[in-house]
This record gives sequence, C-alpha cells and structure tokens, in this order.
Amino acid sequence: DGEILTYDASGNPTSVSVGTDGQVLTSTGVGSPPAFEAAAAGGKVLQVVEETADIETQVTTGAYAAIPGLSITITPSSASSKVLVCFQSGGLVTNPANLGVRMMRGAQMIRENRRHVYDTTGWSGLNLVFDKLDSPNTTSAVTYTLEMRKEGGDVRICDRGPSSSAGIRVMAMEIGA
Repeated sequence: DGEILTYDASGNPTSVSVGTDGQVLTSTGVGSPPAFEAAAAGGKVLQVVEETADIETQVTTGAYAAIPGLSITITPSSASSKVLVCFQSGGLVTNPANLGVRMMRGAQMIRENRRHVYDTTGWSGLNLVFDKLDSPNTTSAVTYTLEMRKEGGDVRICDRGPSSSAGIRVMAMEIGA
C-alpha cells in the first residue's frame, strides 16, 4: 500500500510511486529507479483445445494417410496469434522399419519428419511426440492432422502391447502475438 524505497544513480534514497492493478515493476535503465508499467503484450495462452482418443490403428500404406484420432480443430481469436500443436501417442513397431510423419494444416503440410528403427529383435515401443508452433494467419477454424506412412516393418499406433503406452493426446494452444 506504500511506495517502494530505492536509490538513485548518486546513491541517494528515492521512492517508486505505487502502481495500479495489473502493472508490473520494470527496470527503466541504468541510473534510473524502477517504475510500475503495463505488462508486455503477447506470449499469453489465449485458449487450449485438447482431444484424447483410445483408438488402435495400424499404418498399412507406403503413402501418407491420416491416422484416426490424430486431429484437432481450433479457431484463433486473432489472425496474428500463433498456434502450438502437440500430438502424442504410444505404439509398437516391428524392425527394421521407417516411419514417415507429417503434420497438416488443412491440405498444407507444415512439418515432416522420418523415424528409423534398426533394431531387428522384433517389436519395439514407439513413443510418438510431434509438435509445431504455427502461424495460421486466420480467425477461421483450423484443423491440424497427423499423417503417417511406413516403409517396411509394421507400425501400430495406440497399441496395447506390453511395451507401449496406450492413448492418443492432441492439444492446440492459441498464443497471443
């Protein structure tokens, strides 16, 4: 409820006036006492959309195909917002296998990666974590999907085998600019 005591550049005591609700104490530079100012804009989480699924599926094609349960839709409140999209699932893969994974915003690919499994002892656990900070530049609904393809081996998503964690989790967070 009172002022904050500090020292000026000469070492003399001085006070910092009380701020108002929502202001933060900031540095005003060398030789100048701090001041209460409005908090910086941007970087705030504006909304979170989360989906979970417990759908077992097998990646059976050499061409990219959407995986059931690995999609989410969010409607940004501002065209300048960013969207952080996170996909997470467990599964199993036989060896050797190559798995292609890509994230789509509508029909546009926005991230792609390949995972190689070289162990030849049989089934291995698959921990699939895939994320992207996107700038969709729209206030319309945006749907993100995860597509996969395999090149050899056998890939099962959300499989309930002994070395996998079942469940799919998809989250989209709108971040204010």
